[in-house]
Amino acid sequence: MTRPTILTWLLSVCMSISVTTSCGTDTQANKEQSKPLPPLITKEQIKEIYSLYIQKDYAAYADEMLSCDDKPESYKRQIAILLEQHATEHAEEEGNVTGFEVNTIKPQANGQAAEVYLNITYANGNTEEIQLLFIHDGLRWRLR
Repeated sequence: MTRPTILTWLLSVCMSISVTTSCGTDTQANKEQSKPLPPLITKEQIKEIYSLYIQKDYAAYADEMLSCDDKPESYKRQIAILLEQHATEHAEEEGNVTGFEVNTIKPQANGQAAEVYLNITYANGNTEEIQLLFIHDGLRWRLR
């Protein structure tokens, strides 16, 4: 083969590979785009999950955390202990939580996540706004 023929042949091979790989319909990006969006998390779902914390069921609250999946039980127990310590320290300052309301739900990450703001009321009458982040894991909404 002559030099121009080899270059032409190489160019056509490269173009064929490029077209074949870039025009494939089974790419991860196409799969992500075709996945239906989950319905936005509801106030009821948020209240159900945050109530676990208010009711001092810290192990169940930790189970709602996506970040605890695939972690050993000892890790989940540590998270539950940390949640309990935080709640106890906060209760010493403000008193126990006497109520909460879902204030705002902001969709994030193309509807796959939500930034949630709650108004918390304490026994001493003080209120506080807190933020929770939720992620849809493909089946249900979970705490991040």
